[in-house]
Amino acid sequence: MAATLARLLAILVAFIQLTAVVADFDLYQVSGSSPIHHHGRSLHITAPGPGLPLPPFNYGWQIFDWNNEPTCDQLFQAPFYQNKRDLSHGRLGINCVGRCGITDPPWANVQRLEMHFTNQYHATIYKDDGYERDGGWKWTLWGVNGKNYGECFTYDNHDLDCKYPETGGHFEVSRKFRCSPNDHDITAEWINQRYMEQGGETMGHKYHGKRAVDNATAIAWIG
Repeated sequence: MAATLARLLAILVAFIQLTAVVADFDLYQVSGSSPIHHHGRSLHITAPGPGLPLPPFNYGWQIFDWNNEPTCDQLFQAPFYQNKRDLSHGRLGINCVGRCGITDPPWANVQRLEMHFTNQYHATIYKDDGYERDGGWKWTLWGVNGKNYGECFTYDNHDLDCKYPETGGHFEVSRKFRCSPNDHDITAEWINQRYMEQGGETMGHKYHGKRAVDNATAIAWIG
C-alpha cells in the first residue's frame, strides 16, 4: 500500500512539474543559403560569419514549444520571423542587438532581443535588466506597455545542420533562448498561429512548387 501511494505521489509531482512549464517556448536562430531561381535570376542568401555585426534581413528566427525540439523537416514547415532593425509601426519580426551571429553564444554576446511576434504579443528582453535565480541569469520579458510578461534565459544546447538536395538549401539552426511567459496560454503554437493569420510566412520546404517570394532572408513558399 505504501509503495503504491509513493508511486502515485511521484506521478502527481511529475504532472504538476510538467504543467507548470507547459507554456515555455524555445527561440531558435536560422541561418544559411538557398540557391533558388526567381524571376529569371538566381538567389543565394548567405549568413554572416561568427562575431560579425548583424546586417539587416540576413537571417531569421523560429520558435517552438519547449517539449518539441524541431527536426529539419519541421524547420521548413514552421513559421519564420525575419530579423529586422526596426519593429515599429506594426512590423513583425525580431531585432537582435549585440553580436548575434549564428555561432555566437547568446549569453556573452546578445545585449537585447526585441520580439514582435504578433500584434497581440510584442516583448523585449535585456541582458542588463535581469536577475539571478536558481543558479542562472533570468532576463525579464517586458511588454511595450511596461508589463512583466515573464522571463527568459539562455539555452543554447540544441543545433541542427539541415541540407535539402532537392532545392540546394543548406541551413544551420541554433537554439538561443527559452522563455517562460506568465500567461500559460502564450505558447509557441499560439504565437505561430496568430503570426500566420496576420500574413506570416514559413521557410517553405513543404510548399515547394507554390508561389515563391524573395524576402531577402530565405525563400518562403506561400499558397
